[in-house]
Amino acid sequence: MAGLNDDKLNKILTEAAGRGPLPWSYYREAYCGYGRKSQRFTEMMMAYAKRWPGRIIITRPYNVSESPTIEVLANG
Repeated sequence: MAGLNDDKLNKILTEAAGRGPLPWSYYREAYCGYGRKSQRFTEMMMAYAKRWPGRIIITRPYNVSESPTIEVLANG
């Protein structure tokens, strides 16, 4: 997949590796800033998860009103 070289997102994911599942908002705020949203973040996060399914795990809760969690495995 071309275009999966976002230095800012790479740094955020590297720092979160091995810390367990964290809420989607944790990653979004680290990428966009507090209270901001970005379509680019969503697109990049989904593309990264698709490219590395054994390393980046997005879990959607049963209750759809809750936000998903993202887990970055240290050795994926």
